[in-house]
Amino acid sequence: MEQRDITQRVDNFDLEATSEGVPFRAQLARENGWSMESARRASVEYKRFCALTVLNPGLVPSVTVDKVWHQHLLLPRSYARFCEIGLGKWLDHCPGTGSADERARFAAGYERTLTLYRQNYGEPPARIWPSPAERFRRSATAPARRFAQLRRYANGSLLGFMLLSLVSCGGALDRLGNGAWCFIALFAGLLSLALFGGQGDRSPAAHSERSDDETSNGCETEVHCGCGG
Repeated sequence: MEQRDITQRVDNFDLEATSEGVPFRAQLARENGWSMESARRASVEYKRFCALTVLNPGLVPSVTVDKVWHQHLLLPRSYARFCEIGLGKWLDHCPGTGSADERARFAAGYERTLTLYRQNYGEPPARIWPSPAERFRRSATAPARRFAQLRRYANGSLLGFMLLSLVSCGGALDRLGNGAWCFIALFAGLLSLALFGGQGDRSPAAHSERSDDETSNGCETEVHCGCGG
């Protein structure tokens, strides 16, 4: 079985005809917020990746291609037919655990994927296939980005508490007990906001964020996906 034969069979396989109801590209566009054209391009790259993996186990997809793979796995009959008719064998999806050793192995697998892609299809589109450094850099910032978001939510709650305290103090400043409590609460809130409130957007993750588009290359998790034949 040669790579050229596998590629031809995969190219001829119609994902739309086996999508079990809703057209596959429409499902991709709806679930990921992509345009139909972006869903079409991502589907083409997914099929190319799978064709390469048949004879080269251990390759690692880009984030965009992995999203297509995940979506296809939700259609078991379509995926089974794709493996049987298009690939000629079952293709396992192997999510990782996010360990350091595994991360290094997946990074090497991704570099190998790009090398084989160039040998068979030419230069991969950078929009869908970013460089290894870009592919794996953002996954390391995802926890920091989530922490920054949580901190911003906490700051918002703190600000709301301060405003509520200020309102409750309006009619109590003439009474020493309540006035003193309100003053302490406001002082503590202002101090906390001064110490932590400005930190939320200073993390590298916050500065590296950009709006997600239909073929985002960012890794949203420390766990990457590989596969085997």
